[in-house]
Amino acid sequence: MSPSLQTVRAFNDSYKFASSPTSIPIAVFVGGTSGIGRAIAEAFAQHTRGNAKIILVGRKKAAADEIIAGFPKPSNKDLQIEHEFVQCDAMLMKDIKRVTTDLVARLSKINYLVLTVGIYSVSPRDPTPEGIDKMLAVHYYARWKFTFDLLPLLHKAKNQQEDAKVFSLLACGRSRPIDVDDFAMENGYTSLRAIGAGPTYNDLAFEEFAIRNPSITFFHAGPGIVLTNLANNSPSPLLSFFAPVINVVMYPFSMSPAESGEHLLYGMLAHPNESGSKGSLETEGFFRIGSKGQDLKREGYIGGKMEREKLWEHTEKVVSV
Repeated sequence: MSPSLQTVRAFNDSYKFASSPTSIPIAVFVGGTSGIGRAIAEAFAQHTRGNAKIILVGRKKAAADEIIAGFPKPSNKDLQIEHEFVQCDAMLMKDIKRVTTDLVARLSKINYLVLTVGIYSVSPRDPTPEGIDKMLAVHYYARWKFTFDLLPLLHKAKNQQEDAKVFSLLACGRSRPIDVDDFAMENGYTSLRAIGAGPTYNDLAFEEFAIRNPSITFFHAGPGIVLTNLANNSPSPLLSFFAPVINVVMYPFSMSPAESGEHLLYGMLAHPNESGSKGSLETEGFFRIGSKGQDLKREGYIGGKMEREKLWEHTEKVVSV
């Protein structure tokens, strides 16, 4: 049974984010300037009572400045905290490398890496200048590269006996079969294939991250139906045109971004827990989270060791810049 919103908020509010009164948790939100990513960042800011450093990674500085201005001031007056906006085009692996190289050089750690950047399109394959389909670039390759590049900072947090968690939000539980000989979908591309492959790739990749980095906790989550501007901002003219109709039809079945943000923050914080939950699958440290923060276990999971290893090898080649 999924916890109520009241229960979730109470848990988030009571969570111990810092290892000491002077320890400042650091959270990086890739895609945190809009939609669910923004909602999770705002919930995190509220429940840490302003006593955490938040870095928003995205394209729009004005949106980030507005969000940061609304964050609470630190309740601990001894803490000097400056939140940041870092501009990045997450479709481009070279731009991600620029950002991650800078963060690794100047940050002491990362406690929470939250990856929510996304687009949806019903158009034909639309490659970036690097040759990667745009939807797969942000739904999978960008998430992999941010995670891989920032692992040293996550390990530093864990070495200080603090939380070290990576939370990728896409569509957990909605995986579809994949072609292990054409991960990049250069042949027979359809938008439906790309939409279905993203969740499968996230499951496989973040489970493999957990196997290779057992001290860090990794998540793939699905938000369910949330009223955001994702369809409105789609690069597909057809999808953006019908966005108002889609929003009206989905409204009775949807959550607000604020409610979703609370549930998903709970999902990240509540696992693993003191009752002994270790992982959704046989892999310790990898959790598959549903819209209410619940553990989905194997629901909708596709693939295994062969697929994980082939995808990892493929991804290393694609994102190397």
